[in-house]
Amino acid sequence: MAQIFGEPGRNAAEESYKRTRRFLLVAFVGIAALSAIWGFALGTVFHAVHLTVELALLLTALLGGLRFFCLSLVIDEDGCS
Repeated sequence: MAQIFGEPGRNAAEESYKRTRRFLLVAFVGIAALSAIWGFALGTVFHAVHLTVELALLLTALLGGLRFFCLSLVIDEDGCS
């Protein structure tokens, strides 16, 4: 039998779906806000360098690869590979 949350007649799956959508919306908005702040911060730091789109993409790829490499080292040391 389905559990009732909130208003009568709504089952647990529908309420769970609504909560998941709300959580994802908040998460994406938070990520977008933090990305904007990070972008402004990088813009002020690299203002004299004139950070081009190509250089920004290269830095993003390098930092992403470094993060993946560091995470793989941590996973390998714990034996969780």
